[in-house]
Amino acid sequence: MTKEWPAAEISVILSRWINEVERGIERAMIIGYHVGDNSTGSSGLTPTYFSYNITKWERTGNRNEEGHALVLPLEMEVKRTPLFLEGPTRMMKTATKEKVRKIYNNVKESDLRDEELKMYKISA
Repeated sequence: MTKEWPAAEISVILSRWINEVERGIERAMIIGYHVGDNSTGSSGLTPTYFSYNITKWERTGNRNEEGHALVLPLEMEVKRTPLFLEGPTRMMKTATKEKVRKIYNNVKESDLRDEELKMYKISA
């Protein structure tokens, strides 16, 4: 079934989505800070990957096909991974020219740049 939506309502929904994505990027930059940076995310580089470790869970009483107990995660901790060039380059695809220049300069000042070889590394 097709539903028609007023343009004004779609505009509000899209604005909320954009704001949520931007807040997520800001949080990612704080979580993904690396050596030499501070926890404010001031490196200006988004991490490419995160991994999560469940630190607290509750058993559901059910089991999967292999017989392993199923659990409901209650708490997780985020693990940072090394910087990868992929994250900043993907961000550059959708950024303004001014933002692209900032990302470029941040990458150049990061551990992703090998000054001795005058080259960029895939990961730091």
